[in-house]
Amino acid sequence: MSLSRKLYITSFLIIPIWIVFGLDLLLPIDFLQFGIKPREIEGLQGILFSPFLHANLTHIISNSIPLFVLTLTLFLFYEKQAIAVWVGIMLMGGSLVWIFAGLFSGPSVHVGASGVIYGLVAFLIVFGIYQKSFQSILISIIVLIAYGSIMFGVLPNRPQISWQGHLYGALSGIYMAYFFRGKKRVSK
Repeated sequence: MSLSRKLYITSFLIIPIWIVFGLDLLLPIDFLQFGIKPREIEGLQGILFSPFLHANLTHIISNSIPLFVLTLTLFLFYEKQAIAVWVGIMLMGGSLVWIFAGLFSGPSVHVGASGVIYGLVAFLIVFGIYQKSFQSILISIIVLIAYGSIMFGVLPNRPQISWQGHLYGALSGIYMAYFFRGKKRVSK
């Protein structure tokens, strides 16, 4: 797959986030209601929609840049697994949030792409180690240096931030790395 195609696919995953954010500002509908509502039937839709929903401009900007960089990195170096990994992290992480989030803290709505971001960071670090090639380990080290500190976000230290989304996203990324561990790097 060419670099321009990888950029196109990465943009295709990021641009809808901004379109939805713009529509949320323009339309008299609160799009955040479509987020993950743990253990509520209507909250199941949030598993698909929550990565595309953001509470405010700061939220969407802080998610868009790392999501673009990490998604592009995924497609550049692990293109054969990239779509399955991205979708797997989104669905698995969202499902775990729906099942387990708020068990002890009461009702909540979870939105944002940070769960996918945490999953991509975890995948890129762990999968690179599984691959045991110089390039894959180098990718792991670069991602760890650039984004490793975000892993403190899996701890319940800031109200209004879904640490559960971060935690289950990261666990989903680790699982996806384990699942694909026997698959070699395929990009040219």
